[in-house]
Amino acid sequence: MVKYIPRYLERGIKEDLQKKMVFIAGPRQCGKTTLAKNGILVTTAEKFLEKLS
Repeated sequence: MVKYIPRYLERGIKEDLQKKMVFIAGPRQCGKTTLAKNGILVTTAEKFLEKLS
């Protein structure tokens, strides 16, 4: 299995997601979905679930 490599944009995207919607654009196969699934959505979903508790 391939190891996930953190992207330098992750921190800025995570901070922006706290206040607004973020659009991720780029050429095909550059890692947009991987970034969203592994880097951003996991922590954002965890924070959302914490607020519900």
